[in-house]
Amino acid sequence: MMRRLFSVPNHLREQLPTLTEDKKQILQQQSISQNSPGKILRDFQPVLEFLQPDGVEVSSTYHQFSLKYLQQLNSRLSYPIETNLKRPHQKSYPYIHGLYFVLRASGLSQVITQGKKTKLILNEQRLKIWQGFNPTEQYFTLLESWLLWGEGELLGESRDIYRPLFRCC
Repeated sequence: MMRRLFSVPNHLREQLPTLTEDKKQILQQQSISQNSPGKILRDFQPVLEFLQPDGVEVSSTYHQFSLKYLQQLNSRLSYPIETNLKRPHQKSYPYIHGLYFVLRASGLSQVITQGKKTKLILNEQRLKIWQGFNPTEQYFTLLESWLLWGEGELLGESRDIYRPLFRCC
């Protein structure tokens, strides 16, 4: 049984569609590792390491990575992006922006204020759960975080008034 960072309420669990045998077989044959499918698990680990042990400073408005960390974080990824911008923002690095989004949506991180500084730190309890996951569980946790729990507001976007309706459907 898959361990989860989030639990699905029983009344919702009963409404979930069941997988047919052929779909179960396709999923069972899928190989998930640090490098497949895609490099998300491989690149998510450096983001987690980047936040240890005490987190990093983030912008006070949208709580995104401070400009001074973007190049350093970008260099740790599988496919670093070269930009000629003088003052690139987190949006200038779409892969970092996406990793930040699933990091926040997963609940593995939290924003705290210490004095005048705002920091992004790891939630130690959820991190321990995450570290106990195998690559398949990690991959599907990130997928679930992106699809079910992610909100554009985490990236500083305006609130989507249709999102709650979409979730109901």
